[in-house]
Amino acid sequence: MTNKWITRFDIEQDKDTITVYVGLMDYFDYRCKEKVRMETSDVVSILNEKKIKFDKCIQSASLQNKKKTSGVWVFSKIKTKPISQPKNKRNYKKSQKNLDNIPKDVIIKETLNEE
Repeated sequence: MTNKWITRFDIEQDKDTITVYVGLMDYFDYRCKEKVRMETSDVVSILNEKKIKFDKCIQSASLQNKKKTSGVWVFSKIKTKPISQPKNKRNYKKSQKNLDNIPKDVIIKETLNEE
């Protein structure tokens, strides 16, 4: 598909969608001497040439310059996830827990048993 038969190629970008309006030169126009067909793959290749990023086609059309000479394609935009900032991770020193009871100081008094 050559671009010389395209009379209109307008791109409108909304928040979530990319709308492409395409118009072809009519076959019965004296300047156009060949049958031209335009499919979604042709519109995708032109968008890639213009470095426009999109996700998938929501609405498509099929054009032939003998029958239908204009159409609308709607693509969804690529949804980008916002970059989340890393959470502050505090490196606490882990204290070791003693499993045994701490020995207590014991004072033993000797008593004399006098008998």
